[in-house]
Amino acid sequence: MTTTNKAKTKSAVRSFTKKPQFRDNPLPVLYSTRIRLADDERQKLKTAYLNATALEKPPVAPAIGGSSVQAVTNYGSAPYIDQELGMERMIVMDILNSRDSVSLPILLKIQHVLGVEVITAKKLQDAFEHYLQYVMTMYLEDQK
Repeated sequence: MTTTNKAKTKSAVRSFTKKPQFRDNPLPVLYSTRIRLADDERQKLKTAYLNATALEKPPVAPAIGGSSVQAVTNYGSAPYIDQELGMERMIVMDILNSRDSVSLPILLKIQHVLGVEVITAKKLQDAFEHYLQYVMTMYLEDQK
């Protein structure tokens, strides 16, 4: 993500930076949001994840004393990235490869940790508006 895109993203979500206290003041309407990723969005996230995890793997140590024997450690996960995401590589790849949709909080966390943006506040707002229009239109048509 470019510096300009990061700045736009930060400015678009500034109003959301302070976590509201919903226990004391519950929301009147709740949205359970799942995002259907397009193939190119999935690929963008997978590439960012694989690149980030590849950076965490130490290089293979050279053989010692002219020996041709090398010890190679198999890293199934990238500890830092996985720790930041709060999930193992297998789960991340399952989410990015085989799920029809991804929970919004999980997708936002993946975006944040990887520094890649596929969903924006504007896209969400547009989608909510279209959904509301659809629901209300269907309701009104059923009332006729």
